[in-house]
Amino acid sequence: QLEMISMENPSDLKKQLFVEFEGEQGVDEGGVSKEFFQLVLEEIFNPDIGMFSYDDDTKLFWFNSSSLENEAQYTLVGLVLGLAIYNNCILDVHFPMVVYRKLMGKKGSFLDLSDSHPVLYQSLKELLEYSGNVEEDMTLTFQISHTDLFGNPILYDLKEQGDQIPVTKDNRQEFVDTYADYILNKSVERQFKAFKKGFQMVTNESPLKYLFRPEEVELLICGSRKLDFEALEKTTEYDGGYSKDSQIIK
Repeated sequence: QLEMISMENPSDLKKQLFVEFEGEQGVDEGGVSKEFFQLVLEEIFNPDIGMFSYDDDTKLFWFNSSSLENEAQYTLVGLVLGLAIYNNCILDVHFPMVVYRKLMGKKGSFLDLSDSHPVLYQSLKELLEYSGNVEEDMTLTFQISHTDLFGNPILYDLKEQGDQIPVTKDNRQEFVDTYADYILNKSVERQFKAFKKGFQMVTNESPLKYLFRPEEVELLICGSRKLDFEALEKTTEYDGGYSKDSQIIK
């Protein structure tokens, strides 16, 4: 349905979203649409579908560069995130900060790997700081290897005939920069471009990219990870027979 609206009448995406679940009573004052977004996202981010990979250590999602899904699926994800911002829905989905930086038109670079790919970041950092003979001790070339969706190794040349170019003390910065560029930009270019297109369908006329830092866009989508229960208590209004002293509220 969203896909059809986005093609036929994209301005409708700017309208307030009201959600009803079939066979369920309930006025949508935000809770129902939040549940809708959560259910949709659980489906989209299910690792079995393979659109995104999930890191158990960082608890973050990243684009799967070897995903078999077409661009339209990624556009849909971006659209859903944009709709969530537009409808004031906080989502329980966590990307590394570089995703928000890229949505704001910036490119991913070496420092961005620190939260998106911390293990890789650490080893590249060690390479930059290494004081011994880089070429002899590390035996690295400008050809890198990573695994695809099915665990098969993929070789990629960061420069033409990269397997013939050793990494040395003099060119290690270039190696690190092109490696980071490949991981964060080139390898997921198709997926990210489609994702951004969907996001912009909803937010393109908003001042988002002019007024907000990437950290603030993350706040708009995911909310703060610090929860202030006193503020919640002060601002809560009770209904349906509940009061601040009801056991379930406590």
